[in-house]
Amino acid sequence: MLSTELKIEEMELDYSNRDNNKFYLYNKYGKQYLVGQVFFILSGNYYNIQCEIPNTYPDVTPHIYITYPTTLYKFNSQETINALNGSEIYKTWRNGPEGVVQICNHYWNSNKRLIDIKKLVNLWLNGYEEHLKTGNTIKSYLDNLRRRMKNDRARLDIPDFIKLRFSGE
Repeated sequence: MLSTELKIEEMELDYSNRDNNKFYLYNKYGKQYLVGQVFFILSGNYYNIQCEIPNTYPDVTPHIYITYPTTLYKFNSQETINALNGSEIYKTWRNGPEGVVQICNHYWNSNKRLIDIKKLVNLWLNGYEEHLKTGNTIKSYLDNLRRRMKNDRARLDIPDFIKLRFSGE
């Protein structure tokens, strides 16, 4: 049985499912799960995600697993991220059931919601897709993204008349 809060969050997820990333709740053996299917059009790569929603949600950090493909390879390598069993540079925690990769979720707090899990998964998978193309780590991808966002915010916070004055126009 879904709580009222989870029902509201499920509606928010349904609304956000207008792209190639579909996330939904389901109940299996009395446990709630958030599952996702993410497809990258350019690479053709497809991923399944599973996250068990703890009974004490949102107070306890949910575990997020990449369940398909079960093996995530490193850039141009036969080595796998799974073999690391947790890595700072790949932003993973100890592997989950059957050795699947678990996405790092250490910024979780009780103000986070299911939609935040979807955003985290999308960020992580975009970082992994970038890693497969360039060899850059997921940490590097996320750090660069944070830096660009910070710079964009800084530029946007400067009033237009100041930009014009300092740009020589």
